[in-house]
Amino acid sequence: MSMLVAPRPAADVPSDADIAAAVGGNAFHAGAAYAAAGRVSGLILGTDGQSLESNTQGGMRRPYHQSVKFRPTQAGGFVVNGFCTCPMRINCKHVAAALLAARGRGMLGAGEMPLAPAAVPVASAPTALPAGTAPMGSGSSGGAPRPIAEETLPPAIAAWLDSLPRAHEDDSEDYPATVPQRLFYVIDTARDHRDATILTIAAQTVALRKDGSLGETARNAALPSTTGASLPRYARPSDRIPLLRLGARLRHTRTIEDDPEDTLRRILATGRARFGAAHGNALREGPPRPGKLVWTQRADGTQLPGIVPDRGIGVPLPAPWYLDAESGEMGPVALDLPAALATRLLEAPPLDPFQVDRVGAELRRRLPGLAVPPPLAPPPVETLRGPPVPVLTLGLRPAIGTPGGWGHVPAGPDSRLSFRYGPIEEPAGAYALTDRGVLHDGTVYRVVRDRASEQAAGQHLLARGFQPIHALPYRPD
Repeated sequence: MSMLVAPRPAADVPSDADIAAAVGGNAFHAGAAYAAAGRVSGLILGTDGQSLESNTQGGMRRPYHQSVKFRPTQAGGFVVNGFCTCPMRINCKHVAAALLAARGRGMLGAGEMPLAPAAVPVASAPTALPAGTAPMGSGSSGGAPRPIAEETLPPAIAAWLDSLPRAHEDDSEDYPATVPQRLFYVIDTARDHRDATILTIAAQTVALRKDGSLGETARNAALPSTTGASLPRYARPSDRIPLLRLGARLRHTRTIEDDPEDTLRRILATGRARFGAAHGNALREGPPRPGKLVWTQRADGTQLPGIVPDRGIGVPLPAPWYLDAESGEMGPVALDLPAALATRLLEAPPLDPFQVDRVGAELRRRLPGLAVPPPLAPPPVETLRGPPVPVLTLGLRPAIGTPGGWGHVPAGPDSRLSFRYGPIEEPAGAYALTDRGVLHDGTVYRVVRDRASEQAAGQHLLARGFQPIHALPYRPD
């Protein structure tokens, strides 16, 4: 019988425990597999005997480069600090692979070091032998068998065996006891650049308390960047596609596989969708509800189409859906229009009051026989021009800190300049010098800014000792 006997690690060599403490258990096992597979090349040990350089082949075409330093501690262990050119940067699986490969090739300390992430012992108890058979090496006296030395399995096999329990846990939708975090999808509404209602989804994690209840703090979850990326342990198999799609949207790299309606259905099916916060009310998919498409008027007098379900809030995915936080249900809104047409209508740009009649006529001409609601009758429009009436509002400002935190503008009196055009008051500043409509008391006022008059008023204040706040001197803290 052949046996692989692992020599004891030298005292001046980082042990498995030292490396695992630096990179983490999962990265250690992956690094052991990389080292055993021969992925580490170009190993160079520093002259101090406590640093090394190497290249490790990862998932990309070009290998990653590692620079690793390790120093002994007073407690008898080692502190490992490794830098890698992979996305993890510091103390990753490639750093673990470099140390294990260098140790296994006899470059660290004396003799060959084991590469296995953990020795897997083979039972050494005496084996029952057939009657009349003497134990090997016992001589004719029939003495007790000598103990068999523990074997160390090859690192690839040991890493594979270690990965089996986790693979079983990660393949289940139920959370194992070894995962102390829970993943939730926080669903809420917001306003987009058109001032239309949109749906927002944020993946967040919450740590468990010792009694198994949820902690108070929610943190943003890590979103995978590629389809081949491994998921964090708090993610279940049903989370892979939603997390990938959310990550792609966050990085503005959406692909043709992106399907907002399918993504939302998958999220609701996990049972971990919450409204407003990770500790909010649970959300689930509900049945379709009737609704209608209506035009709503914004503060500047323009119009946008929107969804009004019989209950809840209408949100486009872009397909029309509802969100009913009170009942904890979300689902599609059934309109008297084809689904694709309703989706496209909801993507309309803001409609100016001057365009209402023309757009209404075009909708009737292009979509005859369909129940497409016409835009609202436009309110009366009045154009306001200069010269404006300057308005100076006096007040007190709080202290203003510097961006770098090294100083501040002290608190003190300030004044704010604005300009009144009829019933509409507009703030001063080049950023606001735009012509726009404002809905006020049922009338849309089109304000045409008198730039020359506004700039002259600002120069008048400067000539009398007023200073812009951004020009005030900072005081060091």
